[in-house]
Parts: sequence; C-alpha cells; structure tokens
Amino acid sequence: MTMVTWTPWTRLFGGLVLGLTVVSCSARTHLCVANSPKVSIEERRPTPLAIYDQLLEKHRNALEKLRAPGRCHSDMPTPAMRERRCYLTEARLWTLTYPQEAEGVAFPLARDEASNPDDRDLAIAIVGVLAGAGNRSAEALLIKICSSPHPEAAATAMQALYQRDPLGRHRDLYQRKARELVLGAIEALGDWSDPESRAILEAIVARDSRSAAGYLASRSLKRLQRLDQPDWTLMALSILGATSGMEVHEVEWALRIAVRQPIPGVMVILRKRLQDAEAEHAKFCQEAWDTGREGGINAVTEKDLKSSFLIITLDWNFDNVLKAFAEMGGELTETERHRLHFLGYDSDSRKRLFKLVADWK
Repeated sequence: MTMVTWTPWTRLFGGLVLGLTVVSCSARTHLCVANSPKVSIEERRPTPLAIYDQLLEKHRNALEKLRAPGRCHSDMPTPAMRERRCYLTEARLWTLTYPQEAEGVAFPLARDEASNPDDRDLAIAIVGVLAGAGNRSAEALLIKICSSPHPEAAATAMQALYQRDPLGRHRDLYQRKARELVLGAIEALGDWSDPESRAILEAIVARDSRSAAGYLASRSLKRLQRLDQPDWTLMALSILGATSGMEVHEVEWALRIAVRQPIPGVMVILRKRLQDAEAEHAKFCQEAWDTGREGGINAVTEKDLKSSFLIITLDWNFDNVLKAFAEMGGELTETERHRLHFLGYDSDSRKRLFKLVADWK
C-alpha cells in the first residue's frame, strides 16, 4: 500500500482541489436552482379533492362538538354563524369554485342511505348549492332525497330545495310531505298563498296544535293570512323594520317574500335597518374598547365587522338583511362589502375559499 506524505505542497495542492470541487458543486447547485421551473401559487394550493376531504372531516368534527354533552344549545346561532361553525361556508365556496368535482363526489354520497349521516349532510348541502346554480340534476336529486327514510337527510334536502324555489314550483311535493308532518314542508307552505296549502295546515293544527308540527302549521297559517290581506305589503314592511317583539322571528320569512316580489319602500326600510345596527355597533365598540389606536373608532368598528359576529347580538337578522339588500341591488358601503366578503357572499368565491383554507389549523 502506497503511503502519501503530507508535505506543505501536497496540503496546498489538496486544498486547491477540494476548494475547486466545492466551488464547482456550488456553481452546479446554483445553476440547478436557477434553472428549476418556478412553482406557481396555484400549484402549491391543495387539490380540489384534498380540500373536500378536509371539509368532510371538519364538518363531521363540528357537528360532533355541537352534540357534545353539556354544550349550551341556547345561543341561537344565525344561519351565517351556523355556516361558519359547520364549515358550510367553505363547502359553498368550494362548490362554486369546482362545480364538476363537487358533482362527482357529492352526488354518490348524497344518494347513499348507508353513508355517515354527517358526511351525507355536507354532501346534500353541496347538492343544494349546485341546484341553486342551475344544475337540474342536483335539483332532481334533492327531490328524491326529500323522500329518504332518514328524517335528517330528508329535512336537509327539503330546506335546500324550498329556499332555492322562490316561485314554489315544487309546491305539490311540499304539500305531500306536509301531510306526512315533515316540518320543513310545513314551513315551506307559508310562503305561497294557496287554498290546498291552507287546508293542509288547518288539518294539522286541528289534529294537535301543541306539537312541533302544529306550532309550525299555525305559524304558516298566519303567514298566509298576512299574504291574503289587501295591505300585506305594509305588514311586510312593518316586519322588516322590527328589531324587537314577536315580529323579529318573521324577518327571514318577510325577506324571502321581498326578494321574490317587489314591495314599494322596501329598500328604504332595509337601508335604515342596516344603518341603525351599524351605528349601535359603533357606539358599543367605542364604549368597549380603547379607540386611541391608529384610525380611532372607525378602524375598530370596521375590523370587528370584517371578522366577527358581534353585530348580530345587536340585530340578530343583520346578515340576513344585508344579503337580501345586496341581492335586490342595494348600494353597499365599503364596510358592508367587506362584511359580505367575510361571510363568503361576494363575487370572488375562489379567492375567499383559498383564504379560508389557508387559515385552517
């Protein structure tokens, strides 16, 4: 075996070789990085089906928490709050962003009577969004699920169907299901004045006025009575302006009526309601928080409106009114536009979806 004698010259030569090797490798590495194709933001985002899988898990976990023993169920969440809590906001935005993928995965799950009930609940909600976007196959599937032997699935499908049926095209279905004491169908009959609907509701009340079905039938009958009055538009305006008393519980119904048929003066009433709630909210923020920071009370108020549900403690129907006002073409303030963006109801569903998904933990 030949031994190498390490003289100062060999050390110098060896160091030069090693240094050249390192420089060469570094140069190659640099060239390799420089010549690598850039990864776009779109490529770094999770795939549509990866988002869907996460949605299923998060929706399932959210419903399990709501059913947990000892949890307080008296907070009366608004529809928008429930959407956010149960990840239905992300599901709606995902469906609007990826309608083909949504149909491919949600249709089979929504049809499957043996599937996990919580997973099926999300799938039916997705089918409802597709139906609202004009997908006739989705609408037909909702109609079929309304006859599911599982009451929860049937109720979810019924609600998704009638809330996207302003003209009452499926009134025959609602009447048939109301006779079977399906609660969502009983409520749906209060949206259109119809002799047969009235007879069905009266029969339910006569049978048992103290049951849940009897209560809803009585409420739907009162709604039909309002619609049959010559001054029903004035009654509707009175309800839409109400922030206290029993009429508060009828605001959602009155908004559905107002959206589908013109009511003179409705935009003035809704604008005033929004302004009054926003003014009360600003006053509350001023009293509750230190407003000496940059921007003062305006900055505090706007930040809260863009990121929390505090305002619905001042007006439970605020978000419902805001969405209806926007849908009817009302002119929104910048803060109100931000509020709709927070709720996921602005025009850029894709952008909002990716922001929410990026914030998932």
